[in-house]
Amino acid sequence: RGLSLLFSTTGRQSSVASAHFNHGVFTQAALEVLTGAARDDDGEVTWADLTDHVQKRTPRLAREAVPGARQSPRLLSNLAGPSPLLFTFRQ
Repeated sequence: RGLSLLFSTTGRQSSVASAHFNHGVFTQAALEVLTGAARDDDGEVTWADLTDHVQKRTPRLAREAVPGARQSPRLLSNLAGPSPLLFTFRQ
């Protein structure tokens, strides 16, 4: 109880890297969160915000980097209660 893991791929997929980003597309999606892409109106980012953004964005970035590529992050979670706050962006 209280454990949550986000893997970069599901099943037998391979992680996709992009020369444009100089790293993997999963990493790019996570970095977008760290720069504010998933913050709410109060500037807060929770674990749920991060996982939601990365799970939605990674497949698209993979297809853009390598046409026909498939990469779907996998979330395994057993969190109790509300999603933990990761950080708040200050203005």
